[in-house]
Amino acid sequence: FFIGPNPILPAGGMPPFLAQTPAIDEQGKTVALVNSSGNLLKMYSFFESNVYRNFQLFTQEFFKYLLEMKCCFPIWAIRPGRIKGLHFRPLIEDRSRAFENSLRDYYSIRKTSEEEKISPEEKIALFTSFIEETYLDAIKKNAKHLFEGVKEINVLGMGEEQIFMRSTQTLEEGPHYVGPFIDSFNLKALPSLQLLSPESISPCLSEIKKMIFTPSFLEKNWGASLEEDESLLHGPYKRFIVLLPNFKDVREEYAVSLLARLVQEKMPNGHLILDSLHAHFDAEDLFLDKIFYVPYARVSNKDFSLILKLFLGGNKIILNEDLLSSEQRQTLALFKAENSLLNHTIDDQFYLNSFFLGEGRLYLVKNEFFYNVSEEKQKKFFQLLFYSLNISFPNLKKELGLHLIFFEKKSSSYQLRFKNILRCFVFNPTSYKKKISCISDDSFQIIQAVTKKHVEIEFESKRSQELHEKSFEAVIHPGGVLEFELGEIAEK
Repeated sequence: FFIGPNPILPAGGMPPFLAQTPAIDEQGKTVALVNSSGNLLKMYSFFESNVYRNFQLFTQEFFKYLLEMKCCFPIWAIRPGRIKGLHFRPLIEDRSRAFENSLRDYYSIRKTSEEEKISPEEKIALFTSFIEETYLDAIKKNAKHLFEGVKEINVLGMGEEQIFMRSTQTLEEGPHYVGPFIDSFNLKALPSLQLLSPESISPCLSEIKKMIFTPSFLEKNWGASLEEDESLLHGPYKRFIVLLPNFKDVREEYAVSLLARLVQEKMPNGHLILDSLHAHFDAEDLFLDKIFYVPYARVSNKDFSLILKLFLGGNKIILNEDLLSSEQRQTLALFKAENSLLNHTIDDQFYLNSFFLGEGRLYLVKNEFFYNVSEEKQKKFFQLLFYSLNISFPNLKKELGLHLIFFEKKSSSYQLRFKNILRCFVFNPTSYKKKISCISDDSFQIIQAVTKKHVEIEFESKRSQELHEKSFEAVIHPGGVLEFELGEIAEK
């Protein structure tokens, strides 16, 4: 069930008698998509009250029939959209007359002192999210026990640039989709190629889809019961989990921040951007050994409570102390007293207070650090922080134009010396040869090269007292793919 327009159906799946108000984008243009057959699909506003009423009636009758027939398959709610930078733009977004009227009525009823402080962009985003939740509630209520959850889908080919390329056919568009495909996993979205024609799917993109969408990956993400799969990929490996509201200015601020650039340099696509923690994690997910970074925005009470539990579970938390509410400050003070937490000041110049509990680390940073500290000092701070947290990265060097993504993999009995087994995929969608090299060290060891297509690779090995040193240098030809495994060595 789609929350908002269905991007592969005429009129977004809306019946003709309801398709009255065209959806309008921020530039005042009618929202339209080009499907895989080259046909233009016009989208209509989901902010009309009669659209919601009919959607509610339809879900009520449809799920009533399924329950009467004793169907037992899972029902997913699909939130289609596109990713621009690190910002997910849902397809339901609208600036039509129907939207403007609904927005005005919504805030005239809900006028509070808190809402007067937020920006116009935040007001629009919050209202759009509220309407999405209203449609979602109709699905949940009527689907009952069949309801499984919500999935965000990054629909490739939705952007204006891609629509222009496809309609004019002046450029080879296939290579342009490799980056957006991989970017989907940074926002916990799944990429969709349904709008693309077969000619638009380059061999490189087709290979990526085949290598990543293994049966085990689909089973983990969709609960599908499929045949046994040897690769057993668990999902994208994310060292940093960043909590940011899905506001364009906040996401853009993080995208150019030093930490985002360091992560992309040292472990490409090694961060996961979420607008909520409690929507993605629960009590069963506390022991993750991850780093949670909360830099620029206020945290909801639900998320703050979960952050403290994650800290107790041995995770590492970096939190902007100045953005905590008075209630959250009181909760934190009580939490520190109950658990006898002592303050370990790492360095006063970085405005950093830290608290240790077992494997857990809680770092409280002042707001001033993000805005009034030079990049050189910030770099020293993160180097100190990485050292304090014993964070290491694979020793990789790559040329511009290559796309990388790491997946976690189930370890074998002979790989128990490794804390994590990572499967690294390297893709070259460009028209030029590109180089990549990797060296084993005391943190990561190369295990094996799994797949080499249009790749020239040379390995060097030498025996040492500590480990079997291994390095490689590879030349990846246009459209080439390299897949290799790394083992993250457990601490001694």
